[in-house]
Amino acid sequence: MAEAKAPADRALLPTGVRNASAFRFPAETMGALQGLDPREAISVEFLYPSTRGDLIRTAFLEVGDFNAGMAFLKMGPR
Repeated sequence: MAEAKAPADRALLPTGVRNASAFRFPAETMGALQGLDPREAISVEFLYPSTRGDLIRTAFLEVGDFNAGMAFLKMGPR
């Protein structure tokens, strides 16, 4: 479960998108993902409550992509 939700930084938005949300997950989540094989995939489920029943959308992410992103962030500004 996400710990927090906030408006995403405008620098992260794709061209033509006006707003989006950013989610923050517990620190333990990062450790758990880094412990997986890079060839594995995870699913993230987005739950949209509705008066007509909850809508669930699933995004599949490759763990190797996560690890590459973490390596990029560790490089810091150049």
